[in-house]
Amino acid sequence: MGEFYRTLELPGANRLRDALAALDRAVREAYRWGLPGELRALEPLPLLLALNQRCAVAERDGKTIAGPGLPAFCAGDGRFHSDDCLRMPER
Repeated sequence: MGEFYRTLELPGANRLRDALAALDRAVREAYRWGLPGELRALEPLPLLLALNQRCAVAERDGKTIAGPGLPAFCAGDGRFHSDDCLRMPER
C-alpha cells in the first residue's frame, strides 16, 4: 500500500491526488456548514483544533457536549433505529 501512496510524490496528473483533494473539499464543506466565517477560513487541521478548543471551553464551563450519534432523548425510540447496514457474510 505504501507504494500506492508514494505516487503522490510524482509530478503531473494523479488520480489519487485528485480523489484526496475532492475528499478534503467534501469534508471541509461538511464540517464548515453553519460555522462562523473565521472558522470556515481555516485549513482542516487548524479547524479541527479550533473546534476541539471550543468544546474544551464549553466542557470546562459545565456545558453539555453532544457527541456523535443520536441525542439522548432518542434512546429507546425504535423510530430512530434500523437494521439497514452492511454486514459480514456468514460463513
